[in-house]
Amino acid sequence: MSVLIDGLAASLSTTGRESVLPLSPSPRDTARGEIADQARRIANLIVKYVRESVNPARLSAALSREPLRIRSPCEGHLWTPAAAALLLGPRSDAKLMELYNEWLHRMILLRDSLLPFENFEEVPLVVLEGSTRGLREVEEPRKLFLVHCLTGAIQHAAIVDLAKGLVLPAFLSGSKSLHLLRYHPARFYQGEEEVLFDYEHNEYVDAPRTELTPAESSPSPPLGRWDFASLLAAADPRVSESELAIDEVGDSLRRVVRLRLTLESGICVSVDLGQIARGRRYAYEIRPNLSLDDSLSTLYPENVILLRENDNVQALQKVGKGFADRCFITHFSVTENHTLGISQL
Repeated sequence: MSVLIDGLAASLSTTGRESVLPLSPSPRDTARGEIADQARRIANLIVKYVRESVNPARLSAALSREPLRIRSPCEGHLWTPAAAALLLGPRSDAKLMELYNEWLHRMILLRDSLLPFENFEEVPLVVLEGSTRGLREVEEPRKLFLVHCLTGAIQHAAIVDLAKGLVLPAFLSGSKSLHLLRYHPARFYQGEEEVLFDYEHNEYVDAPRTELTPAESSPSPPLGRWDFASLLAAADPRVSESELAIDEVGDSLRRVVRLRLTLESGICVSVDLGQIARGRRYAYEIRPNLSLDDSLSTLYPENVILLRENDNVQALQKVGKGFADRCFITHFSVTENHTLGISQL
């Protein structure tokens, strides 16, 4: 059995001759690196569970007692030389060969179906009632996802399309991941089978822009529209209440999730969670080796730069676009409290 399990480990690897998902890390594609690391974590756990659960005596008894007739079409998975020698040798037969082939393919489907989820160990695997295909039900979305993985940059939309259940960006739960999702065992709507949490603005360039200019005395703006300068100048910018609001946007299967904050000063602000996620994925960060050549992606307001308390201020001139205003979000701590400051250069 160890030979066959080693063959499974080789197929689940992201490198090597037998790998079905060869992913080489790219410094310019953080999504690819995260997916490769995620694939290795899931594969290691699957192989660990398989090794711990194998009982040769029980397996041999089951095979001799129950006739198995499994037709497993060739999926093009390469076997290791040791596995091929065993399965094609005199101790094997066509029945065992197809049984291993089907088991191998379904373990690959299991790994791939869990790829989007940072908390993959908590994700339930749902097989539709009456289905005779089991994990093979995920083959079509998996194929589309592999096209993105193997032919170019991995778009975040491809990761979302592969996911099922109630999922939100993992960073909302405190994760450092920019691209992975987190499964939540909850349900918002009973009427629709599927609801997409979508961006308020499909194109980020269409989002309304707010200039960081001195605020003039004016009535409070409506919820969701505020002047940043007046917000920052508020007497007490601490958050007193926060909530996630789910709003309909004219499409019965589409919703916009907004983060709503109430400040101690009484000001209420509302931000599309999709815009927050976009900004989180594409904001620049100050690093000693960061150059303009490395800064390929931008997002509204096009030059967002994260500046932490201990970052080198001299590096500011080398980050982001030189032909447009740069917006710095500064994170600094005061005793136990964490504060964000926004400035423009």
